[in-house]
Amino acid sequence: MKISFKHDELKKALTLLCNVIPKQPRTPILSHVKIEVANKQYAVLCSNNESVFLYRKIPLEACEALGGCTVHGKNFLELVKNFNNKTPIKVQMVSDNKLKVSQSRSRYTFKTLNHFEYPEIKIPNTNNFHLIPAPSLLKSLKIAESVTGNDMSKSILQSVMIEPTPVEGYIRTVATDGVRLLVCKIPGILKNSIIIAKESVSLLVKVLHDSKECSIHSDEANVFIKTENGFFCSRMLEKKFPDYKRLFSKGSHIDIKIDLDPVRSALKRALLFSEKVIITLHPNGKMNISSTSPVEEGEEEVYLEKKVDKLNEPIKIAVNAALFSHVLEKFEGEELSMKYYAPLSPLALLGSPDLVGLFMPLKV
Repeated sequence: MKISFKHDELKKALTLLCNVIPKQPRTPILSHVKIEVANKQYAVLCSNNESVFLYRKIPLEACEALGGCTVHGKNFLELVKNFNNKTPIKVQMVSDNKLKVSQSRSRYTFKTLNHFEYPEIKIPNTNNFHLIPAPSLLKSLKIAESVTGNDMSKSILQSVMIEPTPVEGYIRTVATDGVRLLVCKIPGILKNSIIIAKESVSLLVKVLHDSKECSIHSDEANVFIKTENGFFCSRMLEKKFPDYKRLFSKGSHIDIKIDLDPVRSALKRALLFSEKVIITLHPNGKMNISSTSPVEEGEEEVYLEKKVDKLNEPIKIAVNAALFSHVLEKFEGEELSMKYYAPLSPLALLGSPDLVGLFMPLKV
């Protein structure tokens, strides 16, 4: 194997692939990136941690000989980062277990491992994959990932579920941390629901960053996503996702139209004094946002565009300002509809047909 890469192309691919490499590999070869060159147009670079498999195609600057090898991924990346970004990087196998990496007058040799022993996965027939607009999937995963939990004892809350919807041609991404829940609808086709761990979702977000189209498929254990630049596979979680639909209250409620920008700004200022804020809603359409600390207190007044129907007297809602503000940031547009059912019942948030949220209030 004797090839050369453009510096930026190689650096970009290695940066992504090294996110897969485990900190403490079970076997030495899992700390390596596999390089395969089967034609003179591009090379395929792979990384695998036994839960996630990723490969990226990189166009070649030049190719004098085909072949394959492995190389220590993170050490290779650190070397590439410190090379000149304007000169091609040459990569050449000089013996059965040595790889020479050079640029201009710089020459380094890496010890390689047998690339035939590198763990592979069986890629399903691409005819079974369904197309999804990559920007739509990327946006929905970013939204879902932002409300995943951090409690290591509740791994199911550290995940994102992607499921089919009753409406043909659409899928949903769902995530919750027990306080916040966001459901995002996007175009796509999926036969069965899949649950992906938070770490895999974070990597998938990076994979989709520069993609325009992608396709998805799943079997009993894995989810597969193909892009124009490569291939991603993640083992799915086998646990059951919470029945989030039961959390949506039904029956009598109060509809409140919120102007997003004024409320977001008021919450950020109130958060300077206390994480817990009290939102008081008045029948005439006035909203008070107050926060209190042992030595300070603050109050904001926000006027809603419309009076609040079915509201005969003021109601108070206590929320964690940081979490509530974070959820509101995910909604686009100027206005949000909030449905209030009863004290301590989840608040339903509707910004558009494509994004719905729930938020659990605190005791006043």
